[in-house]
Amino acid sequence: MILCISPGYAKEVSAQRSEWTGVLSQLNGDLDPSSKNNVNIDLLKFYKEELSSITKEWAKQNNDKTSKSYSDKKNTFYMNSVEQKNKDEFLDLQKSAATATADIDEAFMQSVLDDASAYRFFDQSKTVATTAEIAIGFCFYKALMVHYFLLQRGVAQKHIKKIFAVGPLVYQPLVWKFHVAVAVQANGKTWVIDPLVKKLSTVDDWQKDLQTYSAEKPYPRLRFYATEPQKFLPNSKEYTWELIDHKKTKKYNPEFLSYLKKKGQPKN
Repeated sequence: MILCISPGYAKEVSAQRSEWTGVLSQLNGDLDPSSKNNVNIDLLKFYKEELSSITKEWAKQNNDKTSKSYSDKKNTFYMNSVEQKNKDEFLDLQKSAATATADIDEAFMQSVLDDASAYRFFDQSKTVATTAEIAIGFCFYKALMVHYFLLQRGVAQKHIKKIFAVGPLVYQPLVWKFHVAVAVQANGKTWVIDPLVKKLSTVDDWQKDLQTYSAEKPYPRLRFYATEPQKFLPNSKEYTWELIDHKKTKKYNPEFLSYLKKKGQPKN
């Protein structure tokens, strides 16, 4: 069977790609070559490797598998091991934030969060979306929007980060493999702008909020990774048209470019 693509449809896709080119160019701008590894790493794969390493360390403990406390000890060991890695990750983030001299008002960051939260990532007339999907789903696109609004409103790329939470998360009845949000380093702190949390948070408070969604409570082992803001997905590199136009992502944002225009974007 031969599929025929109408000239009108092809023209529409071409126009959309052209509009996205400018948006993606700004999002990917100022990516320091020394930070490429930070963006290119497959975080899902890296997370599995870290868990494998923790498993090997646990095997060295020689705990009695017949003990009633064996399961609790094992879960606690995994939780504490991941928590230590998170502490090291956030320590580096705190060090870089301490030297961040950007003077960015908290009310300004909250306004960016409000604008991103107002966008409907599901066309309710065409898609049946659950409350869970609306709340936690499609986080990587929400992060794209926050990132873009920050750039358009004058925040330098060097003051922006992304933080990925990798591991099973639950928002009943759905389970996710990861979550991502945008962080801004200003006034000596790291602030997280996340529509899921709905409030401007320090990175420490945001981490605590995210742990409540862990599927592994009461022994949460979500692993948090800070990256440069250009990283789109935990297992992808920087933003590309191919990722934007992928069948699994584009169906959720039919009016995204129109929404940008309503907000006076882009401002080249």
